[in-house]
Amino acid sequence: MIRGFFREEDQLPRVAVGLELERLPGLALVQFDVNFVVDTASTDTCIHPRDAGLPDRIPIRTLMDAGLWRAQRQHAGIGGDATYFMAACTYVFHHEDGSEQRLQATIDIAQPTLANFGVPSVLGWDVLQHFAMRFDWSQRLVELA
Repeated sequence: MIRGFFREEDQLPRVAVGLELERLPGLALVQFDVNFVVDTASTDTCIHPRDAGLPDRIPIRTLMDAGLWRAQRQHAGIGGDATYFMAACTYVFHHEDGSEQRLQATIDIAQPTLANFGVPSVLGWDVLQHFAMRFDWSQRLVELA
């Protein structure tokens, strides 16, 4: 069982997930945790600039230079169209019993724009399909099993 949380500021269901990103342009292994919004309306998991560009993560100059990235695609959303860089990723989920669950997939990393800087990172169906989910706002319950 993986327990998430609701953040009081925006009341969105979130879950903390460890990320291991390899072979990013000019970088070896990059590891960090992200508090993803659980987004059942999104087909793809995406990291947005507020999470990706923090110190000790992915340098902002790397995120700004589309020429460094081999695999790219466009996403359309509330903030308009944006370029996303596709990267191999290992998702690391921590269960309440202390065990880890690791999933290997891709992740989309947003190229920073003024429109997407404040957008939260989202955990989409590409990852969520591996879990049963339970949400209960009245109990502030977010669970993935």
